[in-house]
Amino acid sequence: MSDLVQHLAHVMADLHPGFDVGGCAAKIHEGRHLAGSPAELAYAVIAYAMRSDVKTPALFATDGSHWHTGRTPNARPPKSKCADHPDEYVPCRMCPVEKYGATDVDTLGPLSAEQIEINARGAAAVRAALAERGTP
Repeated sequence: MSDLVQHLAHVMADLHPGFDVGGCAAKIHEGRHLAGSPAELAYAVIAYAMRSDVKTPALFATDGSHWHTGRTPNARPPKSKCADHPDEYVPCRMCPVEKYGATDVDTLGPLSAEQIEINARGAAAVRAALAERGTP
């Protein structure tokens, strides 16, 4: 885990009696992708630790008031509704069903050679970006 996660785990444990550093670190690590920046992650950690309604760090990585503090504007953007299916959020589960007449990806048939190449280039770009960041 990163030094930032470890430091924030100590902050969370210090601010909320009964929280242990290891549990805080695990949940901060799990939820770190929800923040748009390290500062937003820090604000969410502090806001969560100050909540009197939580007894453990277990819910940190889920949606909650700690992600909507005004200091975490990029965290958890509001969900938008599908224009064609107002009961569904984007990405809509019904659009592929209507477009392809399928309810499961496995029933969509084989991918075209062009789509396979597009997928391979995308996967290679993701692997390169992760390697550049030092993520295994």
